Parts: sequence; structure tokens; C-alpha cells
Amino acid sequence: MNGTGKLGLHIQLQIKIFRTLHWVSTPANQNGTYTTGNQTVTYYYKRNNAGNVLVHHVELGTTTSVAPDETLNGAGKAGLPYTTNAATVANYTVVSTTPTDHTGNISLIQEQQ
Repeated sequence: MNGTGKLGLHIQLQIKIFRTLHWVSTPANQNGTYTTGNQTVTYYYKRNNAGNVLVHHVELGTTTSVAPDETLNGAGKAGLPYTTNAATVANYTVVSTTPTDHTGNISLIQEQQ
């Protein structure tokens, strides 16, 4: 914030709101007065939790599992990208190495304040 012509005036900063982040702490110097020197105010944020991504490996046309399910943990990963990979399974050929949802962004499980 430009302090030109504001020496001695009151400063009141506000926390920015982000969809995938929430603030962790409010700095002690959030409110103050413009001084002759530079001032730094630091807000700390933490990424929100997202839902997990569950990966199934099944035989085509059935619900029969051919490899163990995998879970990509969404804790602290709201909005971040993910990529999954086909499993290598003896006596099976991968039919689709790139299903439409093999990559994406991990969604929020809830809006956090």
C-alpha cells in the first residue's frame, strides 16, 4: 500500500478470502498507523481439505477388481491437480489408459471459513 502523503493516518487491513485456502492467524499489526519506514504485515493461510480420489481397477464389463483400490488423500489439497495411472496386472491388458477422470483438480469437501 502506498504511504505517500499518509504519515500518521490509520491503517486497517482486511483478510483476503480464497476458495481453497483459509487463514490461520491474524497478525498483531493488522491495524496501525503509517510511519516513516516500510512496514510488513503477513497473513498465513492453510489449504483447505478436499475429498479423496478413489481409484478402482476392474475387469471390463464387470465389477470384479483386478488390483487393489488406491486412495489419493485429499487432506490439505483443495483445488490441486491429481493424476492416476493404470495398474500393471498379469494376464490383463489395459483397455483405457486415460479415462476422462484420470486427471483433474481435487474438489472441496466443504467451504471452510
